[in-house]
Formats: sequence, structure tokens, C-alpha cells
Amino acid sequence: MPSPEVNLSYPLFHQRCLQLNEAILKKSGQPFFSFEEGLPRDWENYKKKVCEEGRKRLAVDEWTEDEIGSGQIIRRLIAAIEIDIPNTDTTNNLIESGKRYGEQTRSHRSLYEALHDPGVTRSYEQLIYDLFKEKIPRDRAFQGFIDHAGKIYDYIAYVFFLYRPERYAPIKTTHFDRAFSMMGIPLKTARKCSWENYQAYLAALREVKKALELDGFVDVSLIHAHSFCWMLEHLVKETSGDLISIPLPEEVKVLGPVPTDRKNRDPDQNRRTPNGPIDYEAQHRKNIFLGRCAEYIAFRAEIRRLEMAGRPDLAEQVNIVSKNAALGYDIKSYDETGEERYIEVKAISGGNTRHSFYLTQNEWRTCTRLKNYYFYLVSGAKTSEPKIHFFKGSRLTEGHLTPSEYIASIPYARE
Repeated sequence: MPSPEVNLSYPLFHQRCLQLNEAILKKSGQPFFSFEEGLPRDWENYKKKVCEEGRKRLAVDEWTEDEIGSGQIIRRLIAAIEIDIPNTDTTNNLIESGKRYGEQTRSHRSLYEALHDPGVTRSYEQLIYDLFKEKIPRDRAFQGFIDHAGKIYDYIAYVFFLYRPERYAPIKTTHFDRAFSMMGIPLKTARKCSWENYQAYLAALREVKKALELDGFVDVSLIHAHSFCWMLEHLVKETSGDLISIPLPEEVKVLGPVPTDRKNRDPDQNRRTPNGPIDYEAQHRKNIFLGRCAEYIAFRAEIRRLEMAGRPDLAEQVNIVSKNAALGYDIKSYDETGEERYIEVKAISGGNTRHSFYLTQNEWRTCTRLKNYYFYLVSGAKTSEPKIHFFKGSRLTEGHLTPSEYIASIPYARE
């Protein structure tokens, strides 16, 4: 089953990062730059410890098929859930344990109930055994837990977290629905416990993980993305109105003359910064993040433009297609008449009189082939008030292009 598509607003995500950093700095006196330092570590590192302790208590490698039906596997899973080690931060609050509101509210009560019926004990332990020994498809295992426990989302997700912590994550639906909303992710998980919804939830976490990596964080895991959402929802208040002011695209009326003083870029001129050599990998991540921000801003601007033109039907069809690089453009949109508009988005910086951007050979060819091809130049893509200027691709000529890189093809023959 392919992973569901999840769209995250990169510019909104960046603004939320800034807000969270401000909140963490105010609360702890230290900035937010790592999940392994300061308040994020103090608050969230327990999740790894709970998982490690839970897997240790499960001791899956020691399981044998002869144990199925004995109740031993269920008791091990109960122990892997009810983790509360005194005088440590290793306490499991990833699911409802029943401590606050009584045993009947604990999410894993079906495990206790199963121990009173030998037939249920056997079928439940067969399911648990098959999941952890990888003898059953995971979607069938998820449904099996629903059949035994009901749609108890936090309990089932926690079991899958114990099974493969690098791939699965726990969930508390109300908190994560709010966090996703704060980042522009249109996903609801509350009262929607199913394998399909869980996959969408995990896809959203992976998108957050990717955004964190592109925005400068290193060694980010899925559980770090989980922690980011949790801290965001707890420390940052949702604000009324939009954090990002989406502008209407402004057309460049006059494309200035081609400058005559251009020089080809010296490949060695930017190899160092005042503080030493450039970290090209980090710079590449920053460029991708900036591009994603610009892309989303242009996407939202197109929706707004068509809605204001009285074409909400076309606004609903605007789509980001940049994952298919072969197309040669980033957004498929429409003119007010319904004619398709192909948009290549470029994040730019600098003054208002001259801008430059990179253009691939495929983008240039597509620009010359499609008559309704546009360049959207987005400035201030990581600010709350970006700007968009656009012009039709047919106005760009070869005279505007300056070679900056070359491909060396060297044929040789063996002697």
C-alpha cells in the first residue's frame, strides 16, 4: 500500500519553529537547536527510555509458539505498557494507564479481560506473536487489535511503536490534530482509528521530520518529529488569523534589457565564508527548504487569485506537481478562462532591480515548448510577508541566460 500524500505548509512550519524556539528560550533560557539538548531532551527523552524498557520487558526473542495461550505473552505486553520506574523519568504516559480515572479507563484493559477467557487468551496471544514475529501483514494485525480491543488508538499505536520504533509512533489524537492544524496539515485522527488513518498520521510525522532536517536540525528521528508536534501544541498558542500573509502575484510589466557586464560565475569564489569553508550539504538543505516555502506560497497565491476571480472550481484543481521533476514545472494552475497555466517557482533574494535564479535544461526546454508557462519569483519566502512577481516564460530569451556549470564528458579507451 503506497504512503498517503501529506502536504505541509513549509513557510507556516518555519514560523512555528520560530515561535517554539521563542517559547523554549523563555521557559528554559536556552534556544531550541537540538532534540538532545536542553528542554527538548529533558521533556521528551523519556520516550526512548520507555520504548527500550518496553522492548526489554517483552523479550520477543525468547518467545516460543508453545507459549501461545498460556497468558505469558499478554502479561509481558502488560508489563511493557505499565512502565513506571521510581526516581527516574522512565514513566509511560504515551497511553492512558488508568491511574487518574480508574482501571476501567486504561487503554489496554482488553489484555486483562482476555486473561479470563482461555479462547480469547489464545487468539489474542496468537495475534501479538504473529505481529512481533512478522508472520502477519501489518494492516491485518492492526485490524486484529481493533477486533480484540476496540478502536483504542493510543493503545494500538503504542504496540506498533514497541514493534518497530523506527517506523511507527505513539499517538494522542486530540493533541496531534491541533499540532497538525498549526502547521497547515489537513489531517484528523480523533475517532478515526484505522490502518489507513494511522498511515496518514505516520506520513504527516515523516513530513515534519523532513521539514526539521531541511530547516537545519540534524539526526532527526520519527520520535523527534513526534516530540516537536507535542511541544508545539503545548507551548505555542494558536493565533487568530494567518501567520503568513499570502500575496496576490504581481506581474513584471517590463523585463529589463539584458545586462552587458555579466560574468560567468567563478566556481571557486564562494568556497569559503568568513568563518571557514562552506558546508555544502547544509546549504543544499537550506536551499531545498527555501524552495519548498516559495512553492507553497505560490500555490496558496494561485488559489487565492482564482477564488478572487470568481473561479473557486478552478482553485480547487490547483496542484503542486514538483515531485515529478520530468514535468519541468512546479505547479499546475489555470487562467480564469480555464486554460492550463504551468508555473515554475523560484525563491529569490536581493534588491528590486535585478534578480537571478537557476534554471535547469529541462525547465528551459519546457519553458520554450509550453505557451502558457510562467515564472513565479518569490521573495521573503521565510518571512511572514512574502512577495510574488511573475512573468510569462516566452519573455525569457537565451540572452538572459548565463552558464554557471558545465558537464565534462571525457571519452577514453583502454590500451
